[in-house]
Amino acid sequence: MSRAGVANKNKQYLQNRLKKMYGDDFDPIMRSAAHAVKMSSIAEVIDEDEEETNAVRLMTHKACVEAWDKIGQYVTPKLKATEVTGHLSVEEKTVQVNRKNFDGS
Repeated sequence: MSRAGVANKNKQYLQNRLKKMYGDDFDPIMRSAAHAVKMSSIAEVIDEDEEETNAVRLMTHKACVEAWDKIGQYVTPKLKATEVTGHLSVEEKTVQVNRKNFDGS
C-alpha cells in the first residue's frame, strides 16, 4: 500500500509512457471525451438512417451513454444518500451544514 500523496510507480510510468507516445499535453480523460463526442455524432447519423434497425440504434446509444458515464465519473463528485433520524422539540431548531468544495480550492 502506498502512502497518501505518493504517486504509484506503475501509474507514473504509464503516464510518462503515454506522454511520450501521444505528446506532453495528452490527457486520457480529454481523449475519452473527444471519442464520446464522436460516438454521439455517429449515433445521430444512424438515427437519421431509415435502413438501420432499432437494435443497431439502441446499441449505438448504449455505447454513447456508457462512454459519457465513464467521463462523468472523473468530473463530478459521487453523491451518497444520508439518513437523518432523531427527534427535535419545537424549541430545538439547530441546523448544521457541512460543505466540501470539489473544484480544488
